[in-house]
Amino acid sequence: MLNNPLGELAGELWQEQVQRFPDLVLDSWTVMPNHLHMLLSFDPNCRQLPLSVPRIIENYRVSLTSLARQRGLLRQSQLFQDAYHDHLVRSNAALERIRDYIRTNPQRWHLDRENPKRTGEDEFYAWLQDEEAAAAASTDSPDPRNLTFEI
Repeated sequence: MLNNPLGELAGELWQEQVQRFPDLVLDSWTVMPNHLHMLLSFDPNCRQLPLSVPRIIENYRVSLTSLARQRGLLRQSQLFQDAYHDHLVRSNAALERIRDYIRTNPQRWHLDRENPKRTGEDEFYAWLQDEEAAAAASTDSPDPRNLTFEI
């Protein structure tokens, strides 16, 4: 969605970051005006990543901020919010719902909770909240190979 030099750099750098970890698969992603959505999967045969996922995200954030400053693309002092949202995908139905959300998010920017000029509520957030509440109450062990992030 974000078709400017900073958005293009964010996308290029994320693809390069993922290529450094062969067991990490970038399933779906999109760059929004003030955040990124990404769905990561892990190779089923992966036994251990060289870095934890939070460390991979932090490396990306530091690298993008540094490159954006070097290229004069950073207008504010901080590029990223302090925290990020992650969600463990627990079913194939949820995986498809999240893929659809990421793919169509640019068309629904007017409903995005990160949009300061939002004009309504996206029902995806209520679904995600219900999904996370159900996961917290569940005793099932999820398959930790599919994660979604908003940074």
